[in-house]
Amino acid sequence: MKRLLMIMLVLMPLAGITDQFYRWTDEKGVVHFSSKPLDETQDHELIPLPDVPALTPGVQHSKSTKEETEDAPQMSADAPQPTQEDIEYCNTLTTNINTLKNSPRVRIKREDGTFEILGDEARKAEITRLKKLQNDFC
Repeated sequence: MKRLLMIMLVLMPLAGITDQFYRWTDEKGVVHFSSKPLDETQDHELIPLPDVPALTPGVQHSKSTKEETEDAPQMSADAPQPTQEDIEYCNTLTTNINTLKNSPRVRIKREDGTFEILGDEARKAEITRLKKLQNDFC
């Protein structure tokens, strides 16, 4: 029993790995989903999947390093260099924004020690506030 459970737990995530999903309705009006397209005689709709973030943080596949250096604003010599604390703060802001975007239920600890579960409106407001802080500070 334990072996069967272990095998199922290992293989279960692999069932959902596909590039595309297709949706179609048969003659009886039943909606079907599949990872393979139907024959060309029936209409089907391609359902786009959201982009999956990279497994390793800091790796970007969209631009080459040469393009990134060209797009980056040139820092003047008299501008203060960011400290390690500044870099950590910016990384924390980015992590918090990503968590708020990707998690449907977020619990925040307030200054008085109480916890609050954010709804959709509060999450959007918090994302906006953190993005403003990130734009101003980072």
